[in-house]
Amino acid sequence: MRHFKEPLERSGCNMAAIQDEWQGLKILVSHNFKDKSYSGLWETMLTKDPYRHDYKNILELVQLMLVLPISAAQCERGFSAQNQIKNSTRSCLGVSTTEDLMRISLEGPSVEEFDPTPAVDRWLTSKRAKWPTYKSSWTTDILCVKYAWVNV
Repeated sequence: MRHFKEPLERSGCNMAAIQDEWQGLKILVSHNFKDKSYSGLWETMLTKDPYRHDYKNILELVQLMLVLPISAAQCERGFSAQNQIKNSTRSCLGVSTTEDLMRISLEGPSVEEFDPTPAVDRWLTSKRAKWPTYKSSWTTDILCVKYAWVNV
């Protein structure tokens, strides 16, 4: 309850009433809803009268708890991607670069689907490009590298 105090108060929740409602809700569920499934119980509590009005404060907290992820798999995938990207040879990467590379790794297209042409064109036309005379042959070179990579 303390952890979610700010969003609960913003939604108009009476923090003082939550403790009393919790006690009443536990008694009600243990006596009347033993046969209900987990999802069926909360569906009833959140949608049916008089429950949704009698326990409106504690049900605000329940709604927050129901949307929390059940597993830490997404976090673990993030740590795995970070460890692959920021290894001993790339330990000096900045935070924003690491975040960008992780986002590409986790959410970007596969190597087979990625078309580097727009990115390379943008870089070659920028002021940072070191070989402006190289532009005439870059498309052929990139396509050769791309298809060589895909066909490995």
